Amino acid sequence: PARFLSALRDLDDEERKLCLRMLCVAAILDGRVTRKERALIEQAFAMSGLAPKLGVLSSLRRSFVRGDKIPKERVLSLA
Repeated sequence: PARFLSALRDLDDEERKLCLRMLCVAAILDGRVTRKERALIEQAFAMSGLAPKLGVLSSLRRSFVRGDKIPKERVLSLA
């Protein structure tokens, strides 16, 4: 995690947002978000000067688990 967080600092805003979105998507792939994953998400967003949208993340996780189609806009709204 330290290396990931450090690398985030070197990215421009759009690259950073892309990485934050990818982190969130990766966290939901197994159908749950662990405490460690949530802590990393919170750290990454805080380091980026953004507030994590944990409600959106939870909603996306539920949709994913149900097998619902997830529109691109919902993923983009994460960061």
